[in-house]
Amino acid sequence: MGKMDEAWIEQMGDDKMKANGMRMTVFKTDGTVEQKDIWPVSSRFEVLGEVVGGWVEHAFFPAFGNKQSFFFNEDGKLKGLDPNPFFFAYQLVGNVVMIDTDDWKDAAKEGNEE
Repeated sequence: MGKMDEAWIEQMGDDKMKANGMRMTVFKTDGTVEQKDIWPVSSRFEVLGEVVGGWVEHAFFPAFGNKQSFFFNEDGKLKGLDPNPFFFAYQLVGNVVMIDTDDWKDAAKEGNEE
């Protein structure tokens, strides 16, 4: 699973933003990790597109069940983006964003996007 450890992921996700906002954790290709807030949640697709650098692909990974949602550049390999060291086992490239799945679903309900 590369540098990632499930307990660490859960710890990173503990400090979630609420009240019409959403916290995301960004795993960067340079090996750094940062947390950012999406405010308001209605801007989440625009923000995700900026962070991953293009069209957004959504996935779940078996090691994390459905508790965390992951987002990355849909065309990252075609664009020649750098490999992501945290997701080497999944062969992902570019920045990868993690958002609590319940927060993502709540935002979709607020925007009637189910």
